[in-house]
Amino acid sequence: MVTADRENSSSPTPEDGRRVLLLMDQSRDFVEVLGQSEPIPLWYRHKDGTWRTVHASPCNDLDDPGVRAILVRTRDVTEQIDAADRERRSVVGELHEDVQQILVGLRLNMEASLRKVPPLVPGESLGMWISHVTEVIEHLHALTQKLRAHGTPRPPAG
Repeated sequence: MVTADRENSSSPTPEDGRRVLLLMDQSRDFVEVLGQSEPIPLWYRHKDGTWRTVHASPCNDLDDPGVRAILVRTRDVTEQIDAADRERRSVVGELHEDVQQILVGLRLNMEASLRKVPPLVPGESLGMWISHVTEVIEHLHALTQKLRAHGTPRPPAG
């Protein structure tokens, strides 16, 4: 790997190396489409042992007499992705708390109306609605746990 910064050189995961080769093999017109596609996200292991997420952008410089090569420019986007993950988790947490408060308040009000004499709504109907709201609260809690746990995919440890 040729790099301008030998101090921070890194190596791709074997899976990402195979992905890049597969992308190149699948395109007969690979040289013609260089620079026309979105950056390819890849994981690289930094020399300090941490995994970094980089965006790789191939560039066709075969016609440039000073270069005559296909270059792949990479940009480390690990910090941006981590910041986006933190923001997403924060928003998920806030949304969970807001909706949970609304639903719990609704359930408590419905339960209180069951105790009124005479009840404002028939007991069977209200009991059914309380049950539905309770199910929604439980589903919301489970969904929030999944969303909080599911961040940007990371390479396997090791």
